[in-house]
Amino acid sequence: MTKGRAALLVVAAIVFLTVGFVIGQMVQAAGAIPGTAGDPLVAQSYVEKIVGETVASLQTKLDEMQAKVDDLQEEVDALSGDTGTNKGSGKTTLPQSSNPPAQGKTVVVSGDSANIRTGPGTTYAKVTTLVKGDTATMVSEENGWYKITLQDGKEGWVANWLVEVK
Repeated sequence: MTKGRAALLVVAAIVFLTVGFVIGQMVQAAGAIPGTAGDPLVAQSYVEKIVGETVASLQTKLDEMQAKVDDLQEEVDALSGDTGTNKGSGKTTLPQSSNPPAQGKTVVVSGDSANIRTGPGTTYAKVTTLVKGDTATMVSEENGWYKITLQDGKEGWVANWLVEVK
């Protein structure tokens, strides 16, 4: 009988190993649905969505830091006795085009996103954020910023390096 028991144990071990292997393969195969975050070969739209959200988040953080830098610059100016004639001199301004775009032209967001602000600079409050491909109508230009009218009729300002003029 000991040979029979030994044979039964060997057969049972083989069956359990086979069942365990098959179940393991099924669990591993069902782990990620194609095109989702768990899939190593994610869909391009998923990647674009995540990148857009990340860029928007980083832009917000950058805007907050710029506001802090501007506040600190004002404090330094006040302490140094600056009368305000050079106010904002620590800000970076982009070169102006020699041929400014005409009023009424369409602007199209060329980057992943663009913050629309209440004035021509990053220190102004954000009205909304447009995403790549969104359009608006240009009203005017000032210091590298375009005053625009959005599709819903709201007005705001967008940095000229974030849009293309059509």
